[in-house]
Amino acid sequence: FRQVWENSFDGMRILDHEGTILMVNDSYCQLMGLERDDLVGRSFTVVYEHERREAALLSFRERIRNSQIDQSLERHMKLWNGKNVWLETTNTLLELPGEPPKLLSIVRDVSERKRGEEAIRQSEAKYRSLVDNVFDGVYQCHPDGRFMTVNGSLARMLGYDSEDQLLAIDVDADLFLKPEDRIELSQLVDDLGELHNAEVRFRSRFGQTLTTLMNARMIRD
Repeated sequence: FRQVWENSFDGMRILDHEGTILMVNDSYCQLMGLERDDLVGRSFTVVYEHERREAALLSFRERIRNSQIDQSLERHMKLWNGKNVWLETTNTLLELPGEPPKLLSIVRDVSERKRGEEAIRQSEAKYRSLVDNVFDGVYQCHPDGRFMTVNGSLARMLGYDSEDQLLAIDVDADLFLKPEDRIELSQLVDDLGELHNAEVRFRSRFGQTLTTLMNARMIRD
């Protein structure tokens, strides 16, 4: 345990039942921007912004008294120095006969991951907004032809009442005039990486033949 404690890249901390810090490792000190002497023997809330300290300590004491400590949680917080971080915490209650419980916490800074997730979310939202507001039909599909996403313009073009209704169709049977057309198109995109102004014939919901010009690009993971 001592070797894991000293060599862990994650911050590790042990509290008593009152919320006083008993032990911390070097990674925890680095994560919180404080020296060991500034942490050990003080309330764990010393790392919090001042305004949250009292409420956080009272909440902790109530939860440990009632054995209601979360085993794992992910939260955004402002540290004592004004730094905003996302922390992922895993808690283990240490209970020894005849002694008050102690809490072992393993803390990891996941701020970079959160920023990446938020960047992806914003990018997807921008893409979705663009797709939803163009007059051209747009869709994404799996290599086997199953739809992943479609926009409203494509649904209306093909005579469907909603995007969900279009997503539910059998693409080979209900969209392409001939099933082999989809297979040939998919093979071309796979071989060339992209297509420009390819003539593709679709079947509308009501059986009409629609001749379209398609631009397509292969997206690989």
